[in-house]
Amino acid sequence: MRFTKCLYLSVILIMCFSCKTTNNIPKNKYDTDFLSAQYLSENYEGVINKLNGYAISNSKKETGFWYLYGLCYMKQNMNIKALFCFEKVLLNYPESYELLNNMGVCYFQKKDYLNAMKYFHSAFVANTNYKIAIDNYNIAYSNLISEYKEMPAVSLMGLDEKPVEYNSMGWLYYYLDDIPNAVYYFKKSIKEDPEYQFSYISLGFIYDERRNYNTALQYLEKAEKIDDKNPDLLNNLGVLYYHLNRKSAAEKSFFSAIEQNNNFPEPYSNLGFIYIADNDLDKAITFFEKSVELNNENNHLLAESLGGLAIVYFKKGNITESKKYKELSVKIDYKMKDQQYLKTILQWNLSYLDIWSRI
Repeated sequence: MRFTKCLYLSVILIMCFSCKTTNNIPKNKYDTDFLSAQYLSENYEGVINKLNGYAISNSKKETGFWYLYGLCYMKQNMNIKALFCFEKVLLNYPESYELLNNMGVCYFQKKDYLNAMKYFHSAFVANTNYKIAIDNYNIAYSNLISEYKEMPAVSLMGLDEKPVEYNSMGWLYYYLDDIPNAVYYFKKSIKEDPEYQFSYISLGFIYDERRNYNTALQYLEKAEKIDDKNPDLLNNLGVLYYHLNRKSAAEKSFFSAIEQNNNFPEPYSNLGFIYIADNDLDKAITFFEKSVELNNENNHLLAESLGGLAIVYFKKGNITESKKYKELSVKIDYKMKDQQYLKTILQWNLSYLDIWSRI
């Protein structure tokens, strides 16, 4: 089931620092405490100089350092260097909406409004509830029009709100596989502003990933009290209810997500898996097909929805269709061949894994 890692920030053109990654960096490889302290104290040049002395590879496990590099360059308005660093991150995390937004900010600061609009649009597609991307796109478009009219462009102003910065530091420690510090900063963000919903979602994501579903649910239910009309949050609540065997609550939550945004493919796919479990196979096909129809750019979700169709047709005894959908799924996302990925990341249950291995 697809747990969306998302939420929006309700400010305009803020420099967002919360790209979610999964890395395992040895604690003694870099002086991460120094880097974090210097970044928080706004000594961006100091962080850059320190990173210049490291041989950072392009491997997935060191992506977090490229992101920190890019943030510091962006803070100093060194946009070409920031984009170079962000491109390294994009190789491993092409669907990170915060990263795509930051790349748009860099192009905006370079007054390349067409490219800025492209990345802001991509950020919105990656998370359709990411309202900042809509605001950024509109401002970039306004500046583009102003340029044609030979009017002065509006300058970009970044905001440094403490809850945002603390939440950003939480994700930086998450990059480094330092979960205790990640949790510390997310909770610090909540203490700074108990109404800052994104930090509750961040904690919910961490506990869901570790299959501590009850704790994850506590944080997401607190987030729901702040905004109960967020489709991504409602989808994530549905996934947690499903894992806790509260299927009727899960179904209701997925339909609530669709009610808020009927073009949101994730809850349709998740409902497909609910109907497989209920052996309502025709209904499962309907919802998987709707997810596929609505899905424009999220290849991981598309692969999972096609995988769901493969499982349904196997259960219906149509092996030809089942094999066709499995081949399509694996072609779109090679990780669908990895049982560990299906088990840990997608959190498929044993019956799905068994069918998948038999197709």
